[in-house]
Amino acid sequence: MASDKCHSDKLGISFILTPNDLESVPELVQKINALSADLASGDHDKRAELLGQAQALVQALETSQETMLRHLWASGTTLAALASGVKIGLFEHLAKDGGSPKKVAYLATATGVDPSVLTMGHLIETAPGEYKPTRFGLSMTIPEICDGYGENLDVVFPTYRQLPSYVASLVGNKTPDPATAIFQKANNTNLSFFEYLYTIPGMAEEFAHHMAGSRHGQASWMDPNFYPVQELLVGGADPDPKAVFLVDVGGSTGHDIAEFNAKHPDVPGRLVLQDLPSVIESVKELHPRIEAMGHDFFAEQPVQGARAYYTHSVLHDWPDDKCHEILTRVKEAMKPGYSKLLINEHVILSTGASWRVTALDITLFALTGSQERSEEDWRQLIEGVGLKICKIWSPVNGIESLIECELQ
Repeated sequence: MASDKCHSDKLGISFILTPNDLESVPELVQKINALSADLASGDHDKRAELLGQAQALVQALETSQETMLRHLWASGTTLAALASGVKIGLFEHLAKDGGSPKKVAYLATATGVDPSVLTMGHLIETAPGEYKPTRFGLSMTIPEICDGYGENLDVVFPTYRQLPSYVASLVGNKTPDPATAIFQKANNTNLSFFEYLYTIPGMAEEFAHHMAGSRHGQASWMDPNFYPVQELLVGGADPDPKAVFLVDVGGSTGHDIAEFNAKHPDVPGRLVLQDLPSVIESVKELHPRIEAMGHDFFAEQPVQGARAYYTHSVLHDWPDDKCHEILTRVKEAMKPGYSKLLINEHVILSTGASWRVTALDITLFALTGSQERSEEDWRQLIEGVGLKICKIWSPVNGIESLIECELQ
């Protein structure tokens, strides 16, 4: 439906054909050249900073027309093409024989799809009608990379379509609960986003793979240069082997607690993984030391007085009132002067926030009615349930922070 909200007679065609920010180009190029000198060192933070400057350069050089076409033509069609490739097994066939070039006719026979459909995507044309995968194309055979495409196309994108009309409906009105509006309307359901995933065979597992893939390579809170585990958790911990050292609340299939056990195998006591019984039943393997426990984090916490309770990307899935319930259940189980709550989440910067965080903020609003939170938001939420923030630990150039909390 056409809208007059963005119509303007003041700007001519020449405006949209002019680069967005030519003035910043020399400075960006200078920064890119300086950062390029450090690339050979293998420093992840330097590479990430260089990538950010390169993306800024592209945005500065683009015209408004080119930016619009990238948003409306390239982004959607790329997602659709890649999701289609995953569904028909295209990337599995491309990766065979070490990713050697394949004729379109062979790929069409192998996948059962018309050749004309297969000539789009992240491929390198090695000869007429012959392609081989790029490094990214090969990566599309890895579940942590490929599984997010179907989930986004089938579940997330229909929700985005409802977002503009929903936001417009808020003008001059009392804000309704997004959790019963955008996602539910888009997918014709009364279920929450997470409940809905389990109604589609394999979708919940694909979502878990996507989440794991989005975090690979990020700084981990349990590393020595991030949070001092030995000093602040192991020091002063109950040495009794029956005491619980760490509870991973809402820990899905155990990626985080398995990493913790691998990096800190000598901590005293027990390690406990908690999630809904349906999730725990899907756990395929865990180290013998890790105890899997079915638990709804809105219910009373069965593990009392643990050294640390840990949540990772749990609270950003819920609006404030639900977060109050989750945090209260943990607070009730904490031992004064001993227990800590470790919240592993994004803390939105007041300026210069990462596009990954702001994009996820919009997605969370659409899917769950929740949001990413600033430091002020976190303080109000946490202090509002009778906890206090000891410190917010953030890595250099990192995306996620660790919010260390104790009882007030």
